Amino acid sequence: MGWLVISSTLLMAQESISGFSLKDYLYPDIRFQSLNLNGYLSNSFNQNQLGVADPNQPFPFNRNQGFGLTGLAQLATFRNTRRWQTDQFARLNLNPAWSQQETPTGREARSSRLAGSIDYRGNFRRYNDRNRFWGFGVQTGLALNQSNAFQRTWANNQQLGRVQNEANSQAVNLGGYIERGMGRLEQVQDAQHALQVIEWMEKAGGLTRQPTAAEVRALAEEISRLRRRRFFDERLQNIHALEQVDALLKEQGLAREDKASYYFQLQDIWRYGGQNLRLSGQRFSVGIGGFGSYKSQGSLREFENPQQGEGLTAGDWLQQRLQGEVYLSWRKEDPFKEQWQHSFSIDTRFQVEQLNQVLSERDLLTNEETRTEDDRTWPGFSAQMAYQLGFYPDTRTFLQLSLQHGISGRMVVDGANPPDNPWANISYQAQGQLSMYYYFSPRLRLEVFSRIVWDQFGGEAQPFNPGFGWPGNYRFSWNQVASISYALF
Repeated sequence: MGWLVISSTLLMAQESISGFSLKDYLYPDIRFQSLNLNGYLSNSFNQNQLGVADPNQPFPFNRNQGFGLTGLAQLATFRNTRRWQTDQFARLNLNPAWSQQETPTGREARSSRLAGSIDYRGNFRRYNDRNRFWGFGVQTGLALNQSNAFQRTWANNQQLGRVQNEANSQAVNLGGYIERGMGRLEQVQDAQHALQVIEWMEKAGGLTRQPTAAEVRALAEEISRLRRRRFFDERLQNIHALEQVDALLKEQGLAREDKASYYFQLQDIWRYGGQNLRLSGQRFSVGIGGFGSYKSQGSLREFENPQQGEGLTAGDWLQQRLQGEVYLSWRKEDPFKEQWQHSFSIDTRFQVEQLNQVLSERDLLTNEETRTEDDRTWPGFSAQMAYQLGFYPDTRTFLQLSLQHGISGRMVVDGANPPDNPWANISYQAQGQLSMYYYFSPRLRLEVFSRIVWDQFGGEAQPFNPGFGWPGNYRFSWNQVASISYALF
């Protein structure tokens, strides 16, 4: 079959490059940053009339209109050196909106909203000469939302009722971690991309000789730099990248200049090669982290109708959440062949979470108030183990098979209502997943996605019971999608 020919050709080309392995590729020193500003404007208006208008209604037609505006700013930075691995992301979002509706049945509604948010996250690792590191990270966010809604109903040109709601909310969060570890994960998909360029050049007859390991490494480093170079036009970026790759190959004496097919193959391999993230190495870390959030919401509701008369109520909701954890994690990425990838990971965490929330509702005309409070603490744990096998023979085909097991639990500490079994909330999950896009030949293509999940969980009413028997709570699900395409002629 065609895929066997392609895979075997690629394997022979890679085996002929002695001394080069994906495991040995080191991602080059790269610094990258981008700042994007985006604005979106939406507006709608719709008005229609069906039949003869009712003279007793204030609105003889249906009318809907709305306006929305979104402003978005995003900042991203990335740095990779032998000393540092860092990535940062910040986002500012502003979203005002307004709408109005009128109907012949006597309903009038208006609403407006102003929402804004700002978010930031950053991860930093600093390495020493022995490949050990200190790592730390920060995440924070602020969100504000204000809304106003008004509704009124009419009959015989007289107002029957009205409702007006005003609400505003605020949310702020802050979290971070600090860790100590050893080992490093390197991105090696660009090294495979370089090998694919060499293989397709040879197939197109544009390769003068077999490259050395140093030449393949230089090509892979150039591809890594080009992938992280800032460009504002994707088409110009592709043109620039092809020019740079072509110049390097000719400088190395690897490319023939009289083969037009070589340029078409190079363009195809640049656009579709190196799309799957591949890593090499292993990393072990132990750390502590914390997270806190504060959320509040206030509302005011004023209404008037024949059934309830007049009313004016106010509501307030306040939530404070604190969480701390100690964790240990290990991850190993092994590109044991150019087309194959092993991925292993283990993650264990011990957590303590404290939640306090208060809800109050007040009738401003009678001064009556109802108030509920919830104050809980949850010590907990989680452990997860995962494995993934990846197969990436060429730019058109990939297969990923993953297996995952996890167990988690938390102890409910409620001073007002202590549970009979505080450790009843334990859950276990096992899942397997298969993703495949297999291009057997230019005429035959198969695409498959399959996922199987088994959940075993417990609660206060029914504690956790391991195994497949009863009593116990469990869920089993199997989702699968498959498609096959074949061109007869």
